[in-house]
Amino acid sequence: VSGKNVDAAIADVTRVVLENKVTKVVVGLPVDYAGKETPASIRVRQFVNMLKVYVKVPIVFVSEYDSTKQSLNTAIEAGASKKRRRSIDDISAAVILKTYFDED
Repeated sequence: VSGKNVDAAIADVTRVVLENKVTKVVVGLPVDYAGKETPASIRVRQFVNMLKVYVKVPIVFVSEYDSTKQSLNTAIEAGASKKRRRSIDDISAAVILKTYFDED
């Protein structure tokens, strides 16, 4: 959920969770190359704390480290055009979710 104000993002996630009977939310947590949290990690954690007021399912964090690079490589391997490669958020989300399932 990017490019939105916090209230709209919380409303969107809450709606998706309720409409789809989601039982767990997986959230990418930005970390640096050493696995340490970044200023962006703090913002993500603050967002999740606000989200927990509305969403009553478990919320788990997964490292986002290297997800953008993996996503770009996936897009290139799939033959995506340069224009299409610029929008890799969906692929990054899939990489984060795959990481969660691989670790679980």
